[in-house]
Amino acid sequence: MIGTGSGQPCDGTVTEGGRSARRRLLRILLTVAIAASAVIAATSLLGGFGRAWGAIRDMDVRWLALAIVCEAVAYGFLAVHVRWLVRDAPDPKRAAPIRTALVLFGLGTVLPAAPLEGFAMAGAALRRRRVDGRRIALLFGFTQWFSVRGILTLAVLDISAALALSHVPAPYQAPAVIGATATMAFLALTNWLSTRRRCAELVALVVLRVRHWRNCPDATSRRARGAEWHADAMRIAGRGLDRRILLGTCVAAWTAQGLCLYCALLAAGQQVGVDVILLAFTVGIIASMVPLLPAGIGIVETVTPVILHAYGVPLPEAVAAVLSFRLFATVLPALAGALALVGLRVGAATSAVEAPDSPRVAA
Repeated sequence: MIGTGSGQPCDGTVTEGGRSARRRLLRILLTVAIAASAVIAATSLLGGFGRAWGAIRDMDVRWLALAIVCEAVAYGFLAVHVRWLVRDAPDPKRAAPIRTALVLFGLGTVLPAAPLEGFAMAGAALRRRRVDGRRIALLFGFTQWFSVRGILTLAVLDISAALALSHVPAPYQAPAVIGATATMAFLALTNWLSTRRRCAELVALVVLRVRHWRNCPDATSRRARGAEWHADAMRIAGRGLDRRILLGTCVAAWTAQGLCLYCALLAAGQQVGVDVILLAFTVGIIASMVPLLPAGIGIVETVTPVILHAYGVPLPEAVAAVLSFRLFATVLPALAGALALVGLRVGAATSAVEAPDSPRVAA
């Protein structure tokens, strides 16, 4: 029977496409509601952003230019990170490390379903560029794995430095020591578990069972799949040198972004210790890892100025620095990521023209 003009069957049932559209709309509305609530809370807590605009007008553009340079350096390290992950691929240039880094870490962080939407868009473009699907999955998994570990490592190093310099108030010293110790233990344990084949087999048993609730492969097949993925992962990050490079590039990228915030604060005429800057930065980033809240909008703008203010920075200057930092570290990379995504797709079309007979391209 021919459907009605609304795109739904005449019997009143809802198509799968309609349900997907409604889910996307609901997710967007929920994201907007959470973001608006966070911004309202930030405005109420900080007493409004009116005084911050005056501080923004008086900022030193030379320090702001250096802040942009720091952000560019951060994405340079991320490009090296992506390049190392695809170093043994048949043609690493097809992964376009710089553009892929901008899509994953720039555009992908501001979308409503971050980072999954960034994965989907970058993955589609890389598949058109004839990058192997399994390599793409490992690339995305490792970027998130080492990115999270990088910010946690930076937080531990910063807390240790702050404790050594007595920059942590006495009531918070014991919790800081406990938190840093627990984080180091967690990083060490997960690093050891990630190298165990049996751990990968157990994860595959659970994950494949959840994914294929019906017609699920038997336990032996699931274990074999886990062992296969573990072997592929170890070829990329099995050596200690590989893990140090991948973690080091992420830590360096996060540090460069923290220095971007430091330069923005200097542009506002304020100066604090680098350990204080990195403390405010890492706490803000960790707090921003809230589901359905793209780039932690409203969270970073609230938490980071409050921490800076606790260490003597006037609130208007703190807000001005954080807003400038968010412009350089979030908005500009997102715009660059959108252009990079276009470049990835154009490069994919060029690859298809150059190799029309390739079975993968034809598929």
